[in-house]
Amino acid sequence: MQSQLKILFVDDHVGLRDGMTQMLKNKDSSFDFVCASDYESALETLKENRGIKIVILDLNLDGRSGLELIPELKKLSPDIAILIYTMFNDVIHVENSLLNGV
Repeated sequence: MQSQLKILFVDDHVGLRDGMTQMLKNKDSSFDFVCASDYESALETLKENRGIKIVILDLNLDGRSGLELIPELKKLSPDIAILIYTMFNDVIHVENSLLNGV
């Protein structure tokens, strides 16, 4: 039996968040998702679920930048892997993400 990989999925659009997590679960049943819809709930969810290994993070969280969240996530869990996705198509967001440890 394959062990579960716990993933925190952070997006403020419930339909996208639920659809993406279901699609990924269908691809690999070892994925175990916990979800958050905003900055504060992402931090709280990470505090409550110490087994999280990966964060999938939208860079636009209800008008707030996901880039601001990255250092806070890393502070709580320094070894956590963060994967971002965004509608932004510019070098600045990519560079800032990489500088923040993504």
